[in-house]
Amino acid sequence: MVVLLLSLLHIAESSNDFLRIQMPGVNIPHNNTHYHFQYELKFTTFITGYKAKASPSVQSMFLYGCGGDRRDMGVWIGGTPCAEDQEPQILWSWAARGEEEFHMPANVSMLVGGKDLKFLVLKLHYKEAMPEEYRDKSGVDLFHSEEQTTYQAGIYLFEAYRGSFPPGERGLHIDLGCNYTSPQITVFAFRTHAHHYATKISGYRVRNDTWSPLGCRNPGLPEVFVRTENLVTIQPHDKLYARCEYDTRSTNETVVIGNTKHDEMCNLYLMFYTGSLELSEVDTTCTHAVLLSTEVIVFYFSVDIHHQTS
Repeated sequence: MVVLLLSLLHIAESSNDFLRIQMPGVNIPHNNTHYHFQYELKFTTFITGYKAKASPSVQSMFLYGCGGDRRDMGVWIGGTPCAEDQEPQILWSWAARGEEEFHMPANVSMLVGGKDLKFLVLKLHYKEAMPEEYRDKSGVDLFHSEEQTTYQAGIYLFEAYRGSFPPGERGLHIDLGCNYTSPQITVFAFRTHAHHYATKISGYRVRNDTWSPLGCRNPGLPEVFVRTENLVTIQPHDKLYARCEYDTRSTNETVVIGNTKHDEMCNLYLMFYTGSLELSEVDTTCTHAVLLSTEVIVFYFSVDIHHQTS
């Protein structure tokens, strides 16, 4: 049974500099537990940065913005972040060790509060069950300001929902691709996420047959948002691609894409900014599998993965 040590009224600590959203002292009853915690914003503010506050038991954290009606439960296991018929907006994600602090560029923020995103929902994935007496208070500090910025930030997500790989091989990969049709955005940071067998995740923008890197990183490194080497604009009619590469020589079993810690994953998050009034018009997901030849990728995109390791 989940035991909450703190009143839900005191979970979000606030100061002039940050708002802390954290779990209210929850027990981890079984492996691969997915907890949600809902916090209602009574004010409008502009998020300018994040700092993870995670215990070793946390596999990953996500922060979502939700509109619509309030859920009856303040904390729940499984399910979706938002109430029915509400699409969650990803505000931040993390899967690493220790604390990670990230700040957006000057004059860039994420608007939360008001009727569109009046609830913040923290989702934590815990790897393993913990003793009954254990209570977890992991969460995130949100740096924020009351002053509106010129540009509004958002997250574009590449995600593979299905796929499998034979054991004992290297050079395996999944490719995702989409035509971009939304207003112009500018990518300034990225984050990769996979599990045991991924060796590299990379992203590309293609315009007039010219390939430009969006980011490239070994997901075995701490899975935090890192700045791109250069700002990259994405315009309508551009093509966007992501590739996740795998090496399964260390296993004798088929590797399957899935949602648990035993499965493999393929995620690339792009953090971008756009005009303040355009974010709701931006399509922010790409899940369409495509088949690109290795020769095409190597010819157009020769990024040394060691250039982006921090």
